[in-house]
Amino acid sequence: MSLTFGQYNSRIAYDNNFSINQGIPNPAYFKSLIRLSESNIKSSELQLKIYQSELAANTKTSYYQLSFWIEEIRLLKDLLAIYENVLKASALRYKTGETNALENYNAESKVNEIKAQLRNAEEDYRIELNRLKVFTADSSVTAIADTSLVEKQIQVNFDTTAIAANPTLAFIKQQIDIANREKAVEQSRLKPNFSIGYFNQSLVGYQTVNGVDKYYGAAHRFQGVNLGISIPIFARAQKEKVKAAEVNRVRREAELTNYQYNLQAELTRLFGELQKQRVQINYYRNTALPQANLIITQAQKAFTAGEIGYYELTQSLNNAVIVKQEYTKLLNQYNQTIIAIEFIGGIN
Repeated sequence: MSLTFGQYNSRIAYDNNFSINQGIPNPAYFKSLIRLSESNIKSSELQLKIYQSELAANTKTSYYQLSFWIEEIRLLKDLLAIYENVLKASALRYKTGETNALENYNAESKVNEIKAQLRNAEEDYRIELNRLKVFTADSSVTAIADTSLVEKQIQVNFDTTAIAANPTLAFIKQQIDIANREKAVEQSRLKPNFSIGYFNQSLVGYQTVNGVDKYYGAAHRFQGVNLGISIPIFARAQKEKVKAAEVNRVRREAELTNYQYNLQAELTRLFGELQKQRVQINYYRNTALPQANLIITQAQKAFTAGEIGYYELTQSLNNAVIVKQEYTKLLNQYNQTIIAIEFIGGIN
């Protein structure tokens, strides 16, 4: 809106002019801006899905890690009970003169060592439980539902569609759409803009109307409208912006292709690891674990009967326990591999 006041009609009278003008950018510019805004909103929604997917993966990782520590604590408690019995037997043998004090000292040292390992495992459990509280935003969590470590069931098939629901992949695709919208905005700036206006003014003095002179004072108003169009003439800079927008779009497409290849390669690697872990799990279940349990049982009987000494017993128990611990670690690795695969597959 503008006001003009002064002697623009005559040197005697002072006139005034009120005018209102509105610029109207090219409709294509408005349309492209709206589409760009919609694309940015969708990008933010996809970014939120990425955060939610990461939180879900961290929660599952923490949950199954807690299952692992529960299993580790149970194993150490069982081992502690065995060695406490061994310590009692060793102390009795020492009192009856069947062995020397060194065996009794070693048995006591082993019990204390296992107790220390158990305390460490329980502390690791508490640390992981606190992490789970953070991920779930629930400070009242004191335990998990699963009290034993079991295999997690996989929900992703190894095929070309496995990565289709990956949230980061969808986000990168959306960046290509944004780049297209940004280019459209810059291209629309090359199109003409429009303007429309209205004026209302006085023309103080005599005016000839139908051949008769008639006096018009300041209260008499003259009005009208104006229309305009502006065409960009010096548009080189804007054309360079369009080229830059196109380069950005091509770069986004290259990022998408690269991420797809990397995602597929990582998925292939994880499924390969999963297959190897399945083979090892079957070996432990069918062969190694039954043998380890048998060794523990027979070694305790032989030591109680005096058929083997403390060092033979310790060696047998250590070998069997290592097998059990390796199986527990393997099962935990298997579950964590599945969680990583599900994260790539976009499964929360």
